[in-house]
Amino acid sequence: SELPLKLVIAGGGPDEASLKQQAENLKINQLILWPGMIDQPSLVTFMHSSSIMVVPSRMEPMGMVVAEGLAAGCTMVVARQGGLPEVGGSFCHYFEPDNAADLCRALQEALTCPMRPDPAALQQHLQQFTVEYSVGQVVGMLGS
Repeated sequence: SELPLKLVIAGGGPDEASLKQQAENLKINQLILWPGMIDQPSLVTFMHSSSIMVVPSRMEPMGMVVAEGLAAGCTMVVARQGGLPEVGGSFCHYFEPDNAADLCRALQEALTCPMRPDPAALQQHLQQFTVEYSVGQVVGMLGS
């Protein structure tokens, strides 16, 4: 039997119209919510109500969205791009950017084997991406 999935595509961009047309052609419009650009409180709400979060970024130098998704309890499916793997560490399913087959593989892994990281290990990993930690590291280096 098919899984009852609901897809939320947040944000916007040049591919939005094409994606909406593809959804219509595939007759899956009723499964997709298109909230457009959303503010941080709404993003947090979406993350906490999601089981899987996909970050298909082609360019993502910082990767903080991965830390946010992990902290919200999402199983993360993330492009192996920029700072995303560094932030995600061993807590994400990865795929090669612009590779639809590899994205499908990572999604299938996430659906069949969702990550359930040890909360203490995840918290320790995410701690290094907080502002307090980063500033503390810089201040510590200045004091050396």
